[in-house]
Amino acid sequence: MTRSSGSRSARLLLVEDSPADARYLREVFKEAKIRNHLHHVADAEAALAHLATDTPDLMLLDMHLPGMQGAELIRAVRADARFASIPIVALAASELHAERMHREGLQAHCCLLKPISVHALLAWVAKIDTLGVALVTDGEAA
Repeated sequence: MTRSSGSRSARLLLVEDSPADARYLREVFKEAKIRNHLHHVADAEAALAHLATDTPDLMLLDMHLPGMQGAELIRAVRADARFASIPIVALAASELHAERMHREGLQAHCCLLKPISVHALLAWVAKIDTLGVALVTDGEAA
């Protein structure tokens, strides 16, 4: 993956309540040689608190969270002009979540089914430039 000179590495926010799934996603990023900063929070409320102090370039969002669900977090993020343009990648455990997102008109850029394979991640990363987000892989400047 190439980046234009002068661009910076994207900051990613992972909203995932399962420590095992968060660890797995970090391993998938490592295997794909993606070196971007990945900040992890365990629920939607912590994500909103994080957004109050830092605006990520991309949000990876588990749709099934304790308390406020992923769909509610997407609506809250999209309702705030400061965050409305953050690309959101929904992480769903089943096709039902993806269908619900489509049915409810939730504004996520894509939905990946868990467990996320390295192949699926790399296919998605190949399209990420259209979102204006730079992922840094080994061999590129951070």
